Amino acid sequence: METPLWAVAVVSLIIVAGGTNSAPDSGRAAPKAKGVLHDSTGKEVGTLEAEKVYDGLRIIVKVHDIPGGDLGVHVHAGDSCGSGEGSEAFAAAGPHFDPENRGIHAGLNGPGHAGDLGNISVAADGKGKLDVTSKELTLEPGKTNILGKPIVLHSHSDNLTNKPENGGSGGRLACGVLQ
Repeated sequence: METPLWAVAVVSLIIVAGGTNSAPDSGRAAPKAKGVLHDSTGKEVGTLEAEKVYDGLRIIVKVHDIPGGDLGVHVHAGDSCGSGEGSEAFAAAGPHFDPENRGIHAGLNGPGHAGDLGNISVAADGKGKLDVTSKELTLEPGKTNILGKPIVLHSHSDNLTNKPENGGSGGRLACGVLQ
């Protein structure tokens, strides 16, 4: 029995494309960024990673040597983790990142500001990992670009509402900038 010519053509196309699940390759790598989280004493307490994926921007926050519990994580609008003008740790990080000026605190991919990343669960040993994908944030030029923006780990969990202010996530425990 001979193999039909159309079957040979289909198999050849799959092999040339690199398999059945291959995405088109533009010849350039997806944008990526990294950063290091420091506490208010300057001690390294974690890492940040961001990478463009097919459905948005994947952001990974890994922490160590942090008090256990659920802690709010937000992208902030400032340009550094410095002390700035305020007495609060990392005051230069500014307010939560809200490029659309929504003024609402509603959680990742919700109707609120784009800087809400949710909560990271930190175990009793001080380690935790948050792995989320934002449909709004990017590493590409434009108003939703978070390259150079601080990511802040707060001292309490975020209830994803406006009450109390900032979802009750409290003070700033650690900060890092994506580069």
